[in-house]
Amino acid sequence: VEVGDEFDLKATITGADATATVEFTFDKDGIVEYKDGKFKALAKGEVNVTGKLKDYPDASASVKVTVNEKAPTTDAKIILSADKNEGYVGDKINVTATIDGEVDDPTMEFSVSSANATYEKGVLTLVAVGSVTLTAKLTKYPNVTASIDVTINEKDPTIKLNPSATVVAIGGKITIAAVLDPATLEVEWSSDNESVATVNEGVVTAVANGSARIKATIKGTEIFDEVEIT
Repeated sequence: VEVGDEFDLKATITGADATATVEFTFDKDGIVEYKDGKFKALAKGEVNVTGKLKDYPDASASVKVTVNEKAPTTDAKIILSADKNEGYVGDKINVTATIDGEVDDPTMEFSVSSANATYEKGVLTLVAVGSVTLTAKLTKYPNVTASIDVTINEKDPTIKLNPSATVVAIGGKITIAAVLDPATLEVEWSSDNESVATVNEGVVTAVANGSARIKATIKGTEIFDEVEIT
């Protein structure tokens, strides 16, 4: 609770007259008071509130109440925006946070709702598939917040062969490089004309005159790239 708040503490009586009178005491003075059936927070601090049955003093229960300073208020708002609200693992999203209104301290704090993303200096980095909520709040006015939700998808794998075409003398060899994203993917190689050129783990051997297309397919998918060998 905050200084100035009125609040209730519910006392449940079992094994005795449910209408028995409960008396409240405090282990510290000046933090919370009980008056006219209501508790009121008076000052910042922690206090143990104990309720005892008037006619059964051995029947008691306690609870700790923490009182915080009342947060200052302002009519200002945070405007939080991102250059996109959906991306792929590994993407970096630029985030802009501005204040609409006047405040004497514009310091903001940022937090993410899960380990699916990290935030630093205006950049939200997407780490894992799922979703994440980025929240900004004014440090001096913690009730002033703004949030954005971002959906994180698995990035479609890609493959690019280099070189894209080449000429090889009969009996010669050339290595075709497969540039993969993610780099841990596995590739299956094939030639559409093994009488002209064969391929083994990206190493192409020219067998005879003619042309052949060397194909590299990402294992377990239909995603591929091709190189023409002459």
